[in-house]
Amino acid sequence: MGGDPLVSSLAEKVMETIERTEHLVSLVPGDLLEWRPELPAKMRETNDLGHVLAHLPVCLSGFCAAFYRAFPVELADFLELRAITINESCSPVETWEKIKLYKTQIQRGLRGESRRRSFQKGRRC
Repeated sequence: MGGDPLVSSLAEKVMETIERTEHLVSLVPGDLLEWRPELPAKMRETNDLGHVLAHLPVCLSGFCAAFYRAFPVELADFLELRAITINESCSPVETWEKIKLYKTQIQRGLRGESRRRSFQKGRRC
């Protein structure tokens, strides 16, 4: 990444978290998507595992939306991500595929941010 240490640290942490999430998704058995934990009677019902998995790509889509908002011309193709169905029950494989797609786009956004910062610094000289 280079450049701004804050951007580099943030990028490193985001990528580390995505990789950890991919690993955890790989541990979920595909035949337990309707499973949900049993909770005490007074507690509100929770989502089943398939919907919990579906929520993970939603979290990543926010990064892509922020990158698009900041750089709508350079990242115009990020609008195509809106066509992806999210927040519906997903298998681990479907979740992993969506995470992989968002991860690739987040990496693009981060690389572009690094280049933009380098360019802006160069222009001031």
